[in-house]
Amino acid sequence: LGNTNLEIFVLDAAANVYCFDAKGQVIWRRNLLYSISADAELRGLSPMTMGDVNGDGMLDLVLSMKVISPSSEWTTFVVAITAATGEDVDHFPLEFDSPLLMDDGSANSDLLEKLAQPLLIDLHSEQDHWKAYISRNGTAWTHPVNNKESTATPHGGSSAGLHVVQPVGSNLYIIEA
Repeated sequence: LGNTNLEIFVLDAAANVYCFDAKGQVIWRRNLLYSISADAELRGLSPMTMGDVNGDGMLDLVLSMKVISPSSEWTTFVVAITAATGEDVDHFPLEFDSPLLMDDGSANSDLLEKLAQPLLIDLHSEQDHWKAYISRNGTAWTHPVNNKESTATPHGGSSAGLHVVQPVGSNLYIIEA
């Protein structure tokens, strides 16, 4: 969070995310399910992935959740929150309907489905900056500036952050923040 101390991030089975400092004190806590819907029931959860999805140079936490509404509609959310505060990254959470999945009451509501962990990857065409990033030796990092002479949209989009790759049902989504 901007200092040399390490933080520990924990996701529990109820979709609570905790950020602890190096001494074990809670820095912040966020109930992701409640922030999406107070009356939905959590049915699936993925492990967290960490990376900079919006290109601001700060760590973000990304995960997916499957919930069921009181009207038995299934929805998958891809959630991205800032590691510093636990607040939503702009444009997140993203909602993906699962119209073919309806709860007929036969599923055991005490069991959570393990969802696929989001993959964070840089799909932009310019990859030469990685050598400088890796050899920065702990110093501050700024993403290279795009060449303003080109008016074409770069391969992989124009955002500076990492892409989120997330399977939802039989679909594979590539998300740019």
